[in-house]
Amino acid sequence: MVQKRVAVGDPVAICFLGAHHERGTYGLEKDTSRTDELCQQAAQLGAQRGSLHSWESSRRGRESVSHYEEAAMCGHVLSRFNLGVWEYNHGQGHLALQHFLISAKLGHTASLDTIKRLLSEGIATEADYTGALQGYEAAIREMSSPSREDARVMGIEKLVRFAARRRRPGY
Repeated sequence: MVQKRVAVGDPVAICFLGAHHERGTYGLEKDTSRTDELCQQAAQLGAQRGSLHSWESSRRGRESVSHYEEAAMCGHVLSRFNLGVWEYNHGQGHLALQHFLISAKLGHTASLDTIKRLLSEGIATEADYTGALQGYEAAIREMSSPSREDARVMGIEKLVRFAARRRRPGY
């Protein structure tokens, strides 16, 4: 099934195949060069995880940052946040702020917290923080729904029941 999806250029299937080449699972040989090749192909076809994996597998200076940039442009929020961290660590506070503003407005809590810290450092302004907070709240509202809330509650209840069963003797 995966091979058929890869044959028609499905970026998720290509990334999936690359991940299994990396581990040598599902009867595939462990082959990191094949992993990199497949993940780069997936990234070019628009797979967020392909770009992220390409960055993680290369970890080579500016080239690695370009993989994060690719993933961020595809909408991968964590890549956007990590670009902000990279820019901040390399003395580019105002560029970092731009990345944090984008990811905060997509609902990323750590980005909002980081903007608050940048406000205290004088890199961000009150207007930056207010805009990020409004965007963050709008993203959270947009992502919430009655069915998501029900699923979250059911998930918690399931965990509570599971934990209670584990405490019983003989389980």
